[in-house]
Amino acid sequence: TVTSHAVAHHALIEASRGAEAACRDLLRRGEELIADTGTVSSAVHLREATGLLALGLGDARGAVSTLRALDTLMAQLGVNEPNVTWHRANLSEALAAVGRGDDARVVADALYANGERVGRSWPRAAACRCRALLADDPHDAMTHLTEALGWHERCRTPFEEARTRLVLGQTLGRLDQADDAGRELTVAERTFERLGAVVWADRARAANTSG
Repeated sequence: TVTSHAVAHHALIEASRGAEAACRDLLRRGEELIADTGTVSSAVHLREATGLLALGLGDARGAVSTLRALDTLMAQLGVNEPNVTWHRANLSEALAAVGRGDDARVVADALYANGERVGRSWPRAAACRCRALLADDPHDAMTHLTEALGWHERCRTPFEEARTRLVLGQTLGRLDQADDAGRELTVAERTFERLGAVVWADRARAANTSG
């Protein structure tokens, strides 16, 4: 029997790949299963998948709408465990993309603090990447990205690290370090391709071409 939990996790995988049709089909199936079982954790994962898919496809406003509602729900439930609220990294990035820098910073700081509280590396890596996206000065962004890569070394999250290297490549480009920028963007692109994250690979490739 297919469970809502399994469908929700599959939807997250397809969302990270940017496979829109497959992901939306899974989201529909997940919603149908949840209607029968009322499983809260599965509902949370489906919202996470919806937000991540939107972000990957370039719909930052859609991502903000979905993930902000999810974040409000998590706050109401008193949930702060980073492995349950990992959507906050995507929410912060989406908020930054729509020009809501102050809100994005609050979310990133909360993610970092919770990662520090429980001793987890990936939330701090993701939070540092978000802080880099918010930095006006590329040198400040580099400081955040250097810290992010340090946290990535402590945990194996290839997709998240590739996202950080994508931002690193873009930042190096702002500093007119074309060769280093190209290397980082190529590493990001190849990692995304290996993971099947097509839309993210396309984003890295486009950044490399424009640089």
